[in-house]
Amino acid sequence: MHGNVARKGLVAALATALLLSTGLFVGVSYGGATGITEPQVLELVSTGCSPQDDNPLTECRTFPLKDSGGARSGEIARFRVPMADIDGNPVGRGYLECIDARKTGSICTIVLNLKDGPYTDVGTIVATGTGLPPSAITGGSGAYLNVRGDITAEGTVDDFHLFLNLVP
Repeated sequence: MHGNVARKGLVAALATALLLSTGLFVGVSYGGATGITEPQVLELVSTGCSPQDDNPLTECRTFPLKDSGGARSGEIARFRVPMADIDGNPVGRGYLECIDARKTGSICTIVLNLKDGPYTDVGTIVATGTGLPPSAITGGSGAYLNVRGDITAEGTVDDFHLFLNLVP
């Protein structure tokens, strides 16, 4: 009987230790953020992958996909671009990956890794869609923990504006 109680106590102690350590790791990974509490709109600006962009932080590549006969059947596009707020302050980086396959369409994932700025907080926003925006915001971390909403975009001659309609 004492062995059974001791075993249960040991299991309870290990479970408690595991839960506490998991909670600490989760707390560290989220930085203690609770996410936004009110809807908000962020406007971010990027030069995208324009030929005039000489920023060394910009990297844009496409990789062709070929079918078994060697014919081009699609492509994978991967972009890494610096992001700024509407005043031109650097606020992080945007990552875009699109897979486009013949006869099946495309799927794109956007990850915005943001830092603290006048209009932004530290966190990540993730969106997905069938091409360039509009895209559905599917989640986030840090200050944007569990955020949802949508991204729309507007291109100009010199840059690309993203409008993030964030909902807690």
